[in-house]
Amino acid sequence: MSSSSTSSASFPTVEQIPLLTPALVAALTTAQFSAFTSSHLAAFSPIQIAAIEPEDLAAIGTGASSFSTASITGLKPAQLVALSTVQWNALTTAQIARLTPAQLVAIETQDLAVLGVDDIGALSPTQLAAFSVAQLVSLSTAQWDAISTAQIAGLKPAQIAAIEATDFLVLGTEGIAALNAAQLAALTTAQLSVIDLSNFTGAQIAGLKTQQVIALSTAQFDALTTAQIAALTAAQMGVIETRDLAVFGASEIAALTVAQLDGLKPAQVSSLSTGQWDAMTTAQIAGLKSAQLVAMETQDLAVLFADSLSAFTAVQLGSLTTAQIAGLDVSGLTTSQLLGLKSQQLIALSTAQWDALTTAQIAVLTPAQIAAIETQDLAVFGAAEIAAISGAQLGAFKPAQIAALSTAQWDALSTVQLAVLKPAQIAAMETQDLAAIRAEVVAAFSASQLAALSSAQLAMLDISAIRRERRALREQ
Repeated sequence: MSSSSTSSASFPTVEQIPLLTPALVAALTTAQFSAFTSSHLAAFSPIQIAAIEPEDLAAIGTGASSFSTASITGLKPAQLVALSTVQWNALTTAQIARLTPAQLVAIETQDLAVLGVDDIGALSPTQLAAFSVAQLVSLSTAQWDAISTAQIAGLKPAQIAAIEATDFLVLGTEGIAALNAAQLAALTTAQLSVIDLSNFTGAQIAGLKTQQVIALSTAQFDALTTAQIAALTAAQMGVIETRDLAVFGASEIAALTVAQLDGLKPAQVSSLSTGQWDAMTTAQIAGLKSAQLVAMETQDLAVLFADSLSAFTAVQLGSLTTAQIAGLDVSGLTTSQLLGLKSQQLIALSTAQWDALTTAQIAVLTPAQIAAIETQDLAVFGAAEIAAISGAQLGAFKPAQIAALSTAQWDALSTVQLAVLKPAQIAAMETQDLAAIRAEVVAAFSASQLAALSSAQLAMLDISAIRRERRALREQ
């Protein structure tokens, strides 16, 4: 601004404006600027506008709207700050649209508030992306409603995170769909709480961070489609709160992949309802880890076992707790599944469970498994089961098990089976059971077996009959 003699009612004319150097522009007085018509102002070039003093810009008032869209790009940040709210309100949409990113970032928030929805909508994605976080926060809900999907897509993650939750509500389905992975990762829990996730694509769902997944409400999880749930990663599955997991329906559970189920923590597994377990496929069950199976409630495991017994592997069965094993129907276990049971699990089986096993099932038990059978459970073995026991299995019987066998069970044993009894097992036999064994069977005992007999056991035998049988054996 200047008060020199350059001031004149007729100087400069509209035609003279383009001839002014930046120095001459700076020398013009405030009075001269106040007297300029819209034609004068329209004649200024970007270089000339840059030379206008801030106080002279203020004197122009709403006449600033007369600057050409080309010349307005010459305004410096200090000049933009000097513009009043009234002047910003007077600028045209075309002028706003020509402002450079460097100019836009200089707009004060109170001035930004007067820009109309058309002004905001006219900004390019690059221009909007130039706004500071403070500027974006200052935008009204109406201004956000005017922002296009292209503009949203151009925002930086930090800018996305600054959007107030209430403003997110007006972005709409298309606006939400425009968010990229980096932008989604920047969403705050407050923002997520107001977003309708049903509009998210599978890729967007998979892009949510674990802390964001934790922050989702039960209602939001309930609104997810089967396809969206199928897009969740194993890491995301592992942080879903149990109350949210409870709203997964049968179709959602059945749609989960083995990899997704692998992400579930024991506490989550334990929280699944019987109905959810019943919805699982055999492939899903076969993929469950031991730690997950152990976390299952006994009533859920019993239902799953009844419906999908064939899906369980030997390794999975071997990981079950004794309490879980005690509640299962084991009568349908295959050979490989039975062989997966550990000694402590066999001990946990009830007498009723042992009684339900078939002769074929008992016949495949390993010697180590046979040795784990409790005496009260061994008592339910019928003649067919006893007769089917192999020599290796019988040789694994402990003295206490031998002593627990009934006379009827001993009577079911063949000569071949008895021949494998060890001296310690012979010594453990009850006298009444030994007495029930036929003389020809005892006669087939080896020298070491006979030597193991106690005097009490010998007293129960018909020695004469045994000698006759042994002579007959030698003569054969």
